[in-house]
Amino acid sequence: MHMIDSVAFDLPTYAVAAAPIWVDALAATAGGIGVLSQWPQVWRLWRTGRFAGLSTLSCILNLLMPATWFAYGLSQLSGVQILVNGLALVGGTAVLLGLVARARLRLRAWLPAVMLGLAVVTAVTVIGGTGPSGALASTVTLSMALPQVWLLLLGRLRGGLDASGISRARWWLAGLCNLGWVIYGVLVTDPAITFTASVMVLSSAAVLVLAMTLRPALRVVPATGGAAVTGAAVPPDRIACAP
Repeated sequence: MHMIDSVAFDLPTYAVAAAPIWVDALAATAGGIGVLSQWPQVWRLWRTGRFAGLSTLSCILNLLMPATWFAYGLSQLSGVQILVNGLALVGGTAVLLGLVARARLRLRAWLPAVMLGLAVVTAVTVIGGTGPSGALASTVTLSMALPQVWLLLLGRLRGGLDASGISRARWWLAGLCNLGWVIYGVLVTDPAITFTASVMVLSSAAVLVLAMTLRPALRVVPATGGAAVTGAAVPPDRIACAP
C-alpha cells in the first residue's frame, strides 16, 4: 500500500500593529477601491439626476458603515483603516446627500436615523472598545446592502422595477474591494473583517445580478379612441426611492 501524505499550505498571519508593509498595502488598496466605489453612484445622482431603484435605508447605512469602521480603526490604532474609512465616509455622505437632493426627501426620512446611528457608533466605541466596536461595524456592514437587495427582489416579484438610478460600477467595485478585505482579514486573523467582507462580496453580486436583469414595470394607459398602449409606469427621474 502506498501512503500519500497531504501537503498543507499555511498562510502567514500577522498582528495588525506588526503587519509587514505589503499587508498594509493590500488593506490600503482594498480601502482605496472602496473609496472609489462610492463615486460612480455620486456621479449618477448629481450628474444625471437618476435615483430610481435606490433604497433610502441602504444609503443611510452606506454612510454609517465607514463611520463604524473608522471608529473600529481608532480603537485598534490602525492608521490605514482610519485613513481609508475616513475617505469612504466622505463618499457615503455624498451619496446620501445626492439622494436627498434628487428625491427631495424630507428631513424626517433620513436625518434622525443618521444622527441616532452616529450617536450609537460613538457610544459603543468609547464605552465598549475594540470588541463591541468591531461587532457593530460588522452588523452595520452586513445590513447595508440588504434593503437594496430586498427592494430589487420586490421589484422582481411584482413584475419589474426601474433600477436606472443604481450604478453598476459602484457594486462591481464594492465586490472587488471586499474581496481584498477578505484576504486582509485572513492575514491579520481578524474574523470581523473576514466574515463581514465575505458576505458583502455575495451581497454586491446579488445587487448586480438583480439590477442588471430587472426591467421597468409596464402599465396600460388609455389612448385616443378607447384603445390601450403600454408604457413605462413612471419616468425614471420621477420614481422615489423606497426604504
